[in-house]
Amino acid sequence: MVTVTPNPSKEDAKIVIDNIREIEKKEIENFLHSPIFAAMDSIRGSKYSFCVKDSEGKPIALTGIADSPVDTDLRTGIVWLISSTEVQNSSLSFYKSIKNLVQTYGHMYDRLFNFVNTDATDHHKFIEALGFSLTSEVWKSEGGGIGYTLFEMITPSGLSKIYYLESEQDE
Repeated sequence: MVTVTPNPSKEDAKIVIDNIREIEKKEIENFLHSPIFAAMDSIRGSKYSFCVKDSEGKPIALTGIADSPVDTDLRTGIVWLISSTEVQNSSLSFYKSIKNLVQTYGHMYDRLFNFVNTDATDHHKFIEALGFSLTSEVWKSEGGGIGYTLFEMITPSGLSKIYYLESEQDE
């Protein structure tokens, strides 16, 4: 069983980063960031951030939702997750906890999105199980590096707003 606590500390981040999954480490380093910098920057830049801890209280993941800097008619949130290799030991309760966070905090947005490493097929399955849909392959980094795929979720408030905006255009 995992627990979720708000506002992860730098110590929580260090523990997760010391055991970060290799595919996530490469993804972060692809943007020329150190994993600890990326974790702390994500926590500071988020409207909501959380630490997921295993049954013994050890941090196994960091997650959160940040407001999108892109101004659109839809309130857009960027969902992020940094996990350690320890996540696999608590996979079902971890999934349920993340799903609960998306449902609890996602309703404050019209649209949520996440960029996922194109090669991280287990991440694709995970985010689709949370209710996100594959949108498109977005880009490949320079030098033949990592490719990224965009996943998106339109929330019920987003669907209402889209319907309203489309109906205004029809008038």
